[in-house]
Order: sequence, then structure tokens, then C-alpha cells
Amino acid sequence: KTIILLLLLACGANAQSTLYQYLTMGKYPVGFQTFYEYDASRTAVREQKEQTKGRFLQINVWYPAAKKEGKALTFKDFVDLSGKELDENSAPDEQATLKAYLDWNGIADMARQNFITYLEKKQSLYTSLNAPVKAGNFPVVLLMHGSAATYAFMGEYLASQGYFVVQV
Repeated sequence: KTIILLLLLACGANAQSTLYQYLTMGKYPVGFQTFYEYDASRTAVREQKEQTKGRFLQINVWYPAAKKEGKALTFKDFVDLSGKELDENSAPDEQATLKAYLDWNGIADMARQNFITYLEKKQSLYTSLNAPVKAGNFPVVLLMHGSAATYAFMGEYLASQGYFVVQV
């Protein structure tokens, strides 16, 4: 997580650089979908609006796509998902979501502006929202204890290599 974040910050400092200069993407285009569910076997967290259905879960999935189709996602799209981790219908305050993301990842004040500059570029990633799923059998990788933004680059890299990547 720290290495990818440092690479991302380095990329943000140079308009011509991208993280992809460090990765060789696989043969598959990448699709992405988010699902929202409740885990009735666990109690809701205090911050959830809906307290009676159990723990709210945001489930993010990167997958090999049949073709590159759908909205091209930016890293900011993944950061914005952080604001919907407790309620899929919330319209989170973008500034509060960004601040919470930066604080949670412990990004130092000096690096924050580089990070924000990177987000403002709205550079498309390799991932497309709701692209059609590639038919076939693919292994699954589970990612825990993070957010869609934490795993955006790893998720799309692994999916391009032929893995279904699930982050909860």
C-alpha cells in the first residue's frame, strides 16, 4: 500500500509520468463494479444511517472485461467511493471525503498538494465502469482493510492479468 501510494505521489509531481511506466498491464481490459450489501451477522457501525440490517458493506470488484466499454474511471472516482462506504445513497462532501482519505493514509502536508494536483488532472485509468465481463474461469483475489482508492492500481493491474479482484 505504501509503495503504490509513493509511486502515485511521484506520478502526481510530473504531468508526463504515470504509474503505468512501472507496471506492464496484462492482456485483458478491466471492468469495475461496486455492490452494496448488509451483513446481518454483524452489528451496524455507529456512523451508518441504517442501523437495523447489520453491517453495511461496499464491495468493489475489478475483473477481466470482454472489451473496453463504459465510463473510463479516474483515481478521483475511486477516492470519491470512500464517501459511500457507509451509505450508498449519500452524496458525500468531496472536500471532506478527500481530507478523510488523505488523513487515513497519513499523507504529509507537503505531499498533499502533489496528490491533489494528480487528482485534478482526472487522468483516466485502465479501468472502465460496468464493462462487460469476459467469459471464462478466473482466480479470485480478496483485498481487505482498505478502500477502493487504496487498491485502485493493484486491482486493475491484477484484473488485467486475468484475476477477479474483490475488495470489501
